[in-house]
Amino acid sequence: MPTEERGALIAEQGRVYLATYVVAMLLGLLPWFFWQKTPQAYYWLWPILIVDHLSLEGYHLLIALSRPVLANTVIFLRNGCWGILVALGMVLGPGLRNLNFVWAIWLFWSSAAVLLGAWGIRREIPAKNIRVNWQRIRQGLRIALPLLMATLLTQGIFSIDRYFLDFYHAREIVGVYTFFIGMANFIYVVVDAGVVTIQYPALLSAFHLPDKALYREKSRRYWRSMVAATLVAVMLLAIGIYPMLLLIGRSIYIAQIAVFGVLCAAFALYALSLIPHYHLYAAGLDRPIMFSTVAAALVALLLNIFLAPTGAMGVAVAVLGALATLLSAKAIFWLRSVNNCPGEKQVGEGEAGNGVASPS
Repeated sequence: MPTEERGALIAEQGRVYLATYVVAMLLGLLPWFFWQKTPQAYYWLWPILIVDHLSLEGYHLLIALSRPVLANTVIFLRNGCWGILVALGMVLGPGLRNLNFVWAIWLFWSSAAVLLGAWGIRREIPAKNIRVNWQRIRQGLRIALPLLMATLLTQGIFSIDRYFLDFYHAREIVGVYTFFIGMANFIYVVVDAGVVTIQYPALLSAFHLPDKALYREKSRRYWRSMVAATLVAVMLLAIGIYPMLLLIGRSIYIAQIAVFGVLCAAFALYALSLIPHYHLYAAGLDRPIMFSTVAAALVALLLNIFLAPTGAMGVAVAVLGALATLLSAKAIFWLRSVNNCPGEKQVGEGEAGNGVASPS
């Protein structure tokens, strides 16, 4: 794609974001109109939300531009760097143990991530001769709406479990479960940062080339790397979890260790679902992605209704069932499409590159 066309797409995307921010901020003022009172957190909320979102979008654009090292640096500034500094600051300075300090550090480093991402994108796409295509914006919004719903449903799989658990059981159990699911998410983080961000742009490019052998080679390397990264992440967690629980020194964590095993299996399936997911995405097959997500969300809801009363293990099994459904559905759709020739446009809801950029 010519650099001018890339610049136009980014400019159009920026206008959509700006409109979204304005609408969201106006809706956020409703409490003030009704109660004539604005919480202190409100003044931190919107700047943080905006720069946090922009830094994430910068990460996605850098991945699309085949700049994985810079992209991962951006996401480190956004997600990891400031958390370490907050913890260090609170240890060294007791007076810093307040939310204003947390919000200030969060805002600063997310802003740094935005600036770094903008610098990287600007080097790749000069901002000259940009013409905005409003018709393309409207068409993109029509395509994006159902994909937005699918993304929200995916997030729902990882949210309703704790609501069900909190409804039926003590907060202490919810805390243990939240700790375990946060640890299990390490599997997805390793696969996404170590494989997807590096190999996927080349896979997407190969799909649209007439060289079928090149696409098969990239595809084979991609799924092998995904499986290997998933196994390595699972093994690292298996080795490290018990010493960590001994360090925590709470018997309730050790008593619920089986829940962690089920969640690791669930996130391993979630990571493996990225294999068919990105093949479907490259082919522009958005409808199968949405159908798979809806099916997984329904399974999560039904299983939580029946299993959540039994405890944390029941909720973990519900997540496992939902993610197994997600992987199975995407794999079935992928296998149905493998006979289509790579490099040719397949029939889907949108064009490759307009679909779901990530499953979360």
